[in-house]
Amino acid sequence: MRHFEKYWVFIVALGIGGCGTPDPGVVDDTDSGSDTGTDTGTDTGTDTGTDTGTDTGTDTGTDPCSVDNGGCGDAQFTECTLSDDGQVECSDIDECARDNGGCGAAEFWSCINNAGAEATCVDVDECADANGGCGDAVFWACLNNVGEAATCTDIDECATGNGGCGDAAFWTCENNDGALATCTDIDECALDNGGCGDAAFWTCENNDGALATCADIDECALDNGGCGEASVNLCTNVPGGVPECSDVDDCSPNPCLNGGVCADFIGRYSCECADGFEGSDCEVEIEDVVIIEPEPDPDLPECDANYVHWVADGYCDATTNVEACNWDGGDCCDSTCVDAAYTCGGYDNPALGDDYQCLDPSACENGPDGCVRECADQCSSTSLGDGVCDAACWNED
Repeated sequence: MRHFEKYWVFIVALGIGGCGTPDPGVVDDTDSGSDTGTDTGTDTGTDTGTDTGTDTGTDTGTDPCSVDNGGCGDAQFTECTLSDDGQVECSDIDECARDNGGCGAAEFWSCINNAGAEATCVDVDECADANGGCGDAVFWACLNNVGEAATCTDIDECATGNGGCGDAAFWTCENNDGALATCTDIDECALDNGGCGDAAFWTCENNDGALATCADIDECALDNGGCGEASVNLCTNVPGGVPECSDVDDCSPNPCLNGGVCADFIGRYSCECADGFEGSDCEVEIEDVVIIEPEPDPDLPECDANYVHWVADGYCDATTNVEACNWDGGDCCDSTCVDAAYTCGGYDNPALGDDYQCLDPSACENGPDGCVRECADQCSSTSLGDGVCDAACWNED
């Protein structure tokens, strides 16, 4: 503000045409103009009068900060002030000090003040500090969102390297939110018997983290594999299949001792002992060997004395199944056969290589004249020999 000084103007009235000398005691102090000049002189006079006038002028002095912000720049960013000695002072306005500079919530935005310019707003990366509060960065992923809270997402450990569980062919990986994955062994045996084959013949054993172990089931270990009596029938296990049943080879291993020769039969064996030994298995040594020639049987003088003891022994023997030995005493016939494998007329099993004709010399059918029958009146001749037992024909007639 400019200050203007007022000076008393003394008007000395000059007497013109009879005018008198002005009165020094009266002062005309009426200021009707505008003081726009600058007084550079020195007032050495003494004002002894009384100022009764009124100052109607206008002071045109201006505050330097009010014009063009005192030259400080944009008033939005720079403040103009005057020092105590009237000098202009320019100060930068910190926009960030008020309402975070208009950037938004200080939780999500940082405000950077720029001298003489707008503030810079920078998004706060919440994920940079403590993983954004999501939790352990091993299990949680933090995604920064501009001007908003971060997004926390569970990391699926199973998506990489099967979660460290191992080969995915043998292990399953189950992801757990915010924790280690759960690894579980795959039971290969639960599906299609682990590829071992038919479960009726193969067992499957699961192995953690590895292929299953396949083992053949030994069917013969249970109830002789269904082959029957184990002493008579041999059960042979077939890997992955039905067991094979066969006659037991009673001569394997050879039960005959001391060089005895074994002959295998169905369900039994026979030992032919070497000289000097006897017994069912040739286990008895004969100290003094006396060879006694067998004597013929008086009832069967034509039968070989070495084998006549086989006659009527309950087994059908080829050597004695001849007429001279009375057809083995009927051992090869149904009526007297002990061994069920034989029937009258031959073996049930031709594969054994024998086919003996069994003849009963006492039967009339085998006689030179054949059979001559006289039937009772009630028995029809057509009923004879028809394979049917007829009560009317069951008599001597």
